[in-house]
Amino acid sequence: MCRRDGAAMGLVTAVWSLFGSTTGMLAAGLGAIIVMPIFAVIGAFIGAAILFVIWRLMGSGEDYETAFRCQASVAAIYPVTALLAIVPYLGTIITIAWGAFLLVEASVSVHGRERKTAQIVFGVLAVLMILSNIASERAARQMERRFQDVGQFENMEDMSPEEAGRKMGEFFKGLEESSNRSADGDAD
Repeated sequence: MCRRDGAAMGLVTAVWSLFGSTTGMLAAGLGAIIVMPIFAVIGAFIGAAILFVIWRLMGSGEDYETAFRCQASVAAIYPVTALLAIVPYLGTIITIAWGAFLLVEASVSVHGRERKTAQIVFGVLAVLMILSNIASERAARQMERRFQDVGQFENMEDMSPEEAGRKMGEFFKGLEESSNRSADGDAD
């Protein structure tokens, strides 16, 4: 089941990469068809182990196989979450919240845990994951903006040494200024 869902997620990623303008994106998309199912299976085993420990700490007497089956059932949302990933920030929030909801339901119906306890445990984990993922997404977007300036150096061979040196100086000055702004923003 995880392999099939991972393959579907890889296929969705590959299709979305077709709308990109570079050949590298197309290659990455086609590579996703092969790599995503493998990572989905590996991730399912690791995720099931983590969930097994969480459910054990919550007092569940179910075995690892049950945790794996619950993890595999949650993996059914992978293709939809791959589509949601195109919506900045909101896709991340919906994906994590949906997964947490499914884990709460699995805790109640499969593991026999109280709904309130499951909501607290998976709610706290979901909030931490949402904050972490949004911070990562924000940082990635800032880095993308910073490195767009690198594109202006593509034809450096055609520039005179003085012009190339001036452009590099401007680039490093801009990078330093944005780094300082980022550090000042983190200090607030």
